[in-house]
Amino acid sequence: MAGESPRVLVVGGGLAGLLAVELLERRAGLQAVVWAAAESRHPAASQVAAGMFNPVSFRRLLPVWEADRHMALAEEVYRGLENRLGVPLWHERPLFKRFPNLDYANLWAERVESDHPVSKWIESSEWRETGGAVLAPFGGGWVPKAGYVDLQNLIARFREALHASGRWETREWFLADGLPSGFDLVLDARGVGAKSDLASFGLDVRPNHGEVLTLEPSDRNAWPDALLNHKKWLLPLADGQRWRLGATYRWDLTEPITHAEARAELIAVMEELRPDLPFADVVVEHVAGIRPASPDRRPMVGMPDPEKRPWYHVINGLGTRGVLVGPRAAAEFHSTFVEKTQAVVDPEVICQRFRTFKAR
Repeated sequence: MAGESPRVLVVGGGLAGLLAVELLERRAGLQAVVWAAAESRHPAASQVAAGMFNPVSFRRLLPVWEADRHMALAEEVYRGLENRLGVPLWHERPLFKRFPNLDYANLWAERVESDHPVSKWIESSEWRETGGAVLAPFGGGWVPKAGYVDLQNLIARFREALHASGRWETREWFLADGLPSGFDLVLDARGVGAKSDLASFGLDVRPNHGEVLTLEPSDRNAWPDALLNHKKWLLPLADGQRWRLGATYRWDLTEPITHAEARAELIAVMEELRPDLPFADVVVEHVAGIRPASPDRRPMVGMPDPEKRPWYHVINGLGTRGVLVGPRAAAEFHSTFVEKTQAVVDPEVICQRFRTFKAR
């Protein structure tokens, strides 16, 4: 690759692949080509995702993995894409977390009043109102810097730009196809579509099925203008017309098919929080997707076979926090790619950049 710009093929047109293209262009000045399978065969999970970001893990009330770094980079990248694509993408919404019991309420209070790492991300229940009655017998707390990225707009506009520049093809690729003629490097960002190929390297992509509802009430005044969390979440969209309700999590389903029981589950849970809202009557869309997850919930980034296939890189396993960790994963790909071309890092080290990858 010395002396001329390497030619990069990105396989997969979902969030992971497009973020990699963005960082290649902005940081290395390279224009990648994207191949993506037809949506009817392998729909991108990010096409149906709500795009939420939230720096707090509620189960143990801790900041998510490297929250500061992920939040800062995510906002930088999505704000940059807003300017380049000419469409609003980064929408902050304060998040109200309903406390499940008194012990959790006490833990939240302790975290707020201490110098615990999560304290910078959370506030007490008195911080603001939710815009409506919320049933919270043990109270609740706030995460001010949460919200969502408009993934549907991002992906649609990005794909249009790639089409216009002749850098998008509806075309499948598998590892057995090898390095296509005319390219120096392949970045595999196929999500669950890469499961079989990555299994040959001992990498476990675990399909995680999720369903989301879109709600459009005629009377919007009583609906919250904050993000609500109680087992599931209710997200107000920036248009002021619609809300999203999600999401389910199932490991035993591998097809992006909606289920009536999932719809009922989502509605029943949110009715516990806001029984005054007619959730069941205002559903206008019900979608399902398959998230690519990893056993340790860390993204897979790097070179799984640096000796035999030095041209083959991977981004996968973004999971349920794809919006938040996606920019970091793309940045790590760019870093390993640059380090590799400059021969300053041993490929075995690159393999271990995230612990999902193991040196071979």
